[in-house]
Amino acid sequence: MEKEYDHTMKVLVDADPLAIARFVLSQSERMRSLAEAGSGLKLLARLSTEFPGTKAEADGLLHLETGLGEPFLALVESQSTRDGTMGDRLIDYCRRTRRKHGPLPIVACVIYLRPDGIIEESPHTWPSLGGGVSMIFDYVCIKIWEVPREEILALKQPSLLPLALLTKGPVDRILIKETFEELIAHKLYDLLPAGHTIAGWLLQEADLEWLRKEYQKMLELFKDSPAYTWMTEEALERGREEEREAACEGFRQVIVELVERRFPRLIPLAQKQVALVRDRERLQQVILHVSLDQDDSEIENLLLSLSKQTEDA
Repeated sequence: MEKEYDHTMKVLVDADPLAIARFVLSQSERMRSLAEAGSGLKLLARLSTEFPGTKAEADGLLHLETGLGEPFLALVESQSTRDGTMGDRLIDYCRRTRRKHGPLPIVACVIYLRPDGIIEESPHTWPSLGGGVSMIFDYVCIKIWEVPREEILALKQPSLLPLALLTKGPVDRILIKETFEELIAHKLYDLLPAGHTIAGWLLQEADLEWLRKEYQKMLELFKDSPAYTWMTEEALERGREEEREAACEGFRQVIVELVERRFPRLIPLAQKQVALVRDRERLQQVILHVSLDQDDSEIENLLLSLSKQTEDA
């Protein structure tokens, strides 16, 4: 489920980064004026959210400019569950961002998508020995279910309509149907799957069958259009990718278990090396070798060779 939340938020950020930036800024009393209509806020670039040397990846990293021509960065992260390390995570993301893109001002934001216990508020602080505070880190913390729906609608950004479903206020069939109709009216066809996914999180079990039929009926309008073809192919490809990755993960676990039984000194190496491989056939070959070979030095060389094969691929 966590991956579904992550994917949906990335779709919303990628669809209209400037709209997401305006929403984030509107939730900060200090920066709200930057988000107002006519403020001149500009998107200069969408930057890579991957940071070298780590698996850390934010949902969005945007290079923006205020109406006064002041450049800054906005780092957007979403979270479906409470995370006690969020403050430190955002600090790490900002540090890596500055190292990669220079010392521009950074607006860091986390959007919590659903209630999950007590959530740490901004600012995040580090205590100093003997009392007091050694560091204060200010960020925008948005608990989306507490945001009045009128606030996000007032921004007049149609691409934010799926996100508006998560804001404070009731969600029913009428609102969801209106959301779909608005997305279609503004030709935001690529956001229909995101709207459908978010609606599925919010509706009661009795309404899910209605949602499925309504969504299918809506897509029938576009079955001959490039947009429908794109959405269908994307969904199928995403499903195939998930199946491939699930199979690969199963093969990796088999390899590690075999190594643990037959060549226990190689367990750390096996765990590290098989994580690099995305080719099912190659993983199956490794399983055969680990099952049949008797010499642990041969298995060690085989595992080490996986790095080079990954680089050459």
